Amino acid sequence: MCKVILFGGTTEGRRLHEFLGERKIPAITCVATQYGEKQIDGHGVLVGRLDKTEMARLIGEERPKLVIDATHPYALEVSENISAACLEAGVECIHVSRGSYRTENCFGSLESLIEKMKSTTGDIFVTLGVKSAKALTALPNFQNRLWLRILPSPDGINECVALGYNAKRLICMQGPFSKELNIAMLKHTGAKILVTKESGDTGGFMEKITAARELGIETLILGRPEDTGGMGLDEIFMRIMEL
Repeated sequence: MCKVILFGGTTEGRRLHEFLGERKIPAITCVATQYGEKQIDGHGVLVGRLDKTEMARLIGEERPKLVIDATHPYALEVSENISAACLEAGVECIHVSRGSYRTENCFGSLESLIEKMKSTTGDIFVTLGVKSAKALTALPNFQNRLWLRILPSPDGINECVALGYNAKRLICMQGPFSKELNIAMLKHTGAKILVTKESGDTGGFMEKITAARELGIETLILGRPEDTGGMGLDEIFMRIMEL
């Protein structure tokens, strides 16, 4: 039995995992990949992608007092499954909310963003993550136009290479990155366009945007799905201490 089940995989998830461990609160942290497991320390880590049925089974067996959804804000299906599993089990579920920015050149879907990319010229520096790699192959001559910055996961690298990406154009690093490092990468690649997500403070969003602005590079942004409510980290820390 545990008090908290945490679905992680983000910076917030790592901080929550550390908070729970430091206070010796019985918890299970769920991460999708072995790479995600390596980013956190301690015990009580469950590795593997869970579907709705598996989530419901885990929550039903453990009967936690609280479930925390600290998955990526763009992982809509995962969040919906977590919420549904908690509702079915009658367990409180808290979604981690990130502060948002109002931005120009923001697109509501990956498809509309790619259509815009088709009308551009020059190299493009993309920080959307490996899950967008397949869709981006719709861009003509993507092998010679795109630079992809992805996590240093063997599975992710292999997937991109299998899709036809030039391995020399894969930048495999763990973020978030400083403005200075973003500037260095953009200069190195010679990119004329930055494509990124509105990932908030913990995702290093402003460091990317500021770097592009200082270099005079156009920025295209994949808009974040509407936040239907949640709590900031400080609020969640307080809620955990009330258990």
